[in-house]
Amino acid sequence: MSEDFHQFPDKELMNLKKNLISILHSPHFSIEPIDSGASVRKYFSICFHEESEHIPKRLILMQIPSDRLEIADDYVQISEYLLKNHIPHPKIYHNHRNQGLLLTYPTKGVRLDIYLKRHPDFLKNIYHQLIFFLIEMQILAKYDNECPAFNRLFDEEKYQYEFQFHVREQLITKYFKHQITTGEENHFKNFTDEISRFLDFKLPVFVHRDFQSSNIFYNGNPIQGNFEIIDYQDARSGSPIYDLVSLIWDSYISIPLKLKQNLINLFYENHELVQKYFNWEQYQKAIDYTVIQRKLHDAGAFVYTYQLLQNDRYLQYIHQAIIMALDKMKKYQKMNDVINLFTRLLGGENVKNNHI
Repeated sequence: MSEDFHQFPDKELMNLKKNLISILHSPHFSIEPIDSGASVRKYFSICFHEESEHIPKRLILMQIPSDRLEIADDYVQISEYLLKNHIPHPKIYHNHRNQGLLLTYPTKGVRLDIYLKRHPDFLKNIYHQLIFFLIEMQILAKYDNECPAFNRLFDEEKYQYEFQFHVREQLITKYFKHQITTGEENHFKNFTDEISRFLDFKLPVFVHRDFQSSNIFYNGNPIQGNFEIIDYQDARSGSPIYDLVSLIWDSYISIPLKLKQNLINLFYENHELVQKYFNWEQYQKAIDYTVIQRKLHDAGAFVYTYQLLQNDRYLQYIHQAIIMALDKMKKYQKMNDVINLFTRLLGGENVKNNHI
């Protein structure tokens, strides 16, 4: 059993392999950490040294913290739901919930943000395909009360929570080190009330929650299906526009303005459900408000990731996310006071000397 433990000087990794040997009934595999992004989970690639009809050549291991084992429950239940509804994603190989270990088959293809950095000329074509993939996913993903996603709403309460926790507490207070004044408090409340109430659609639409390039894999094979999704355990139900905005206003991939508008039109023209619930003006406003909410939340989430994991990799995207939100806010005069607040924060001394 210890034949290649010398390759794993890290004690935690060695203990993990010992545990996996008893689960997989074989010592003949190597284990390598892989990018875990902004997650509290850790991911590993497991490659087997011997061919076997019972075990695939490669598996992906998700290691879940002992105090967050409910993640495994959501992941498994939503995976079963996606499988039943023919939505492409990595299938589960084994679930060892009590040990915080979940084994899945690997994805087909390459993570989309990585692929597009290598092949930027394919961006327009791939995003056109993704619009139809998203529409199809939202059509296939019928309401199911046994799926956790449909027991969690993207409603006014959820939006208000994200404004308070991610935007006010994490972004404004911890990142910018700014204590909101009474006047700013009133402006911020009016702003968050307006957006949260407007976006409270309560539609039974499956919302991936983080439908962006880092959670989409592309294989370029239409026969197999071009795309697979990962990181879906936080899915909710609500607006069909949320995942559209997550896709187009991605922090990791820059989408040209002309292409954004083209994709917005394509989504509306080909999505009967969206046409049913939104006229064109409502649709545009829903996009604007979702961009504002989503990107301010993202900025706060990047701060929270640093606070939680001491991972500063995402701090570089904070200002860009705020600027995306401000670009939409400028269309609405009633948001001027909050625009002024964020404009001052972006140009303030606390940003120049920020060492969170």
